[in-house]
Amino acid sequence: MTKSTATGVRSTRRLLLTYVSAQIDDLRSHEPGARIGSPNAVHRMRVASRRLRSSLGTFRPLFRGSKPQRLRDELQWLGTVLGPVRDVEVIRAHLQEAAATHAGDANLATVLAQLDHELAERHSRAHAEQVIAMDGPRYAALLAALEAFVIRPPWARRTTKASARQTLPVLVGRACARVDRAARAAQSSREADGMPERHDAELHEVRKAAKRARYAAEVAGSSAGPAAHALAERMEELQAVLGGHQDSLMVQALIRDLAGRMTKRQALALDLLAGSEQGADESFLAAYDQALAAASADEVRGWTGAKRLPELR
Repeated sequence: MTKSTATGVRSTRRLLLTYVSAQIDDLRSHEPGARIGSPNAVHRMRVASRRLRSSLGTFRPLFRGSKPQRLRDELQWLGTVLGPVRDVEVIRAHLQEAAATHAGDANLATVLAQLDHELAERHSRAHAEQVIAMDGPRYAALLAALEAFVIRPPWARRTTKASARQTLPVLVGRACARVDRAARAAQSSREADGMPERHDAELHEVRKAAKRARYAAEVAGSSAGPAAHALAERMEELQAVLGGHQDSLMVQALIRDLAGRMTKRQALALDLLAGSEQGADESFLAAYDQALAAASADEVRGWTGAKRLPELR
């Protein structure tokens, strides 16, 4: 093993542990707020858990044994605990913005007020279930396992061949390659007629891959410098565009569910909201290609060695 390779692996380990420790601290610091329903606390916990799970996946080659995957499984479970609460928060905020935009429509105001009431009840139930889960032994065991992992990381044995695959640029580059593969699948589904559901599912995979690449670039930030920060920002922008699309899909599904329970006048008002949502969604999809191109540019990826797939150029 060359001296530079060994130094690169040590640097990657150090940066990763610093990042993981920060996310554990973030998870713990926002737990009290999440328990009492403080604004944004569940969101911050969810982001920390995603960063942890993503990092343990991206940097899996650095570790030996099954501990990283077991932690990822438990972090995924935590995501299912926090997700229902956060999803309702996002939808309610989205609809409150819509209500402000269409403030002069009394019928739509009535519909939105009813929908917000239903969502508030759903949020209350989800939050109660979340607190029960966080009071249970599984959550406590997860926190203990995370702390133990940081104190005694199960590093893999270093060999020349393995170490060459464990440097930051290589591992971040692999995360970028996942974005490209997901984008290629999304492009194929878009070109196939009559398969909007498949296309939406593939776009969701692009969003998840963009998050993973973003978090990987964040780990590298203090080492790779401006290029890593730029890559993380571009991936975050891509993630945000696709997040807007995902939010719009959830709202449109709610509108369809509500339409069958409304009076004729209210249903007509709801059509106005549906049209507005469709227009907003189209704007998100129009921005997707531009965001993908920006996140795939050689100027932000060159340091990783990951080149954009030719068919996405």
